[in-house]
Amino acid sequence: MDKRVTLAACVVLAGIPAICGWWVKRAVSLRRGGNLRALVEAAADLKDRPFDVRVSGGFAYRPVQPVRRGAPADMPQWKLRAAGAELYDAALRTATPENLRALGIAQLVLRHASPAVETLEGALFRETGQSDAMDAIEKASDAVLLSDLAAAYFARSQTARHARDLMAAGECAARAHRLDGKNSEASWNRAVIFESIGVQDVARAAWSDFLELDPDSAWSLEARARLDQLRAPPVAQRWEVER
Repeated sequence: MDKRVTLAACVVLAGIPAICGWWVKRAVSLRRGGNLRALVEAAADLKDRPFDVRVSGGFAYRPVQPVRRGAPADMPQWKLRAAGAELYDAALRTATPENLRALGIAQLVLRHASPAVETLEGALFRETGQSDAMDAIEKASDAVLLSDLAAAYFARSQTARHARDLMAAGECAARAHRLDGKNSEASWNRAVIFESIGVQDVARAAWSDFLELDPDSAWSLEARARLDQLRAPPVAQRWEVER
């Protein structure tokens, strides 16, 4: 029994330097640069992303792998939760649009789509002074916030099957693109959302727009594959040609 206790203590103590080292690096990164950096670093350990859409902050490319209901999420929970807790505390202390946006992104990365929508809507209401979501979208001048809210609406439409969320995502994505046509995350989200809505001409144009902004990254490989799929003739048409 004593040997097992001693061995367990050694294992715990061996892990302390790694945990403490991560916390020190996290504190340093938060002092040096914005409040999303720790979350971005933690998300780098993910093997995939849960939704087709993207959020701002410089997250690395990961292939999409939606989580099935009831299936455990394969992610380094403690790092993400620690970074998310820091963002929650910041938003609780000072509920600025920027702090709320960062918290909403954390909620989305942690696969909590509905809370992410509520938090990002709160950021939009504070940014615009409006209390209605559609009015706020029309008044908004922050393309990054609109793109992140579009991502949250889209994610909730996929998990909770809210049809109106998909339309709201389209409104946000279109407005973000009008405000800043050079934002790659907003451009990506616009393409994904309109592809999901089924407006294929708009989706093809949107993917082409994205590839003009980002022709060489890992994101561009997926974008090119999706554009090729949209350009391919329907299965029924290919079957008729092959007969």
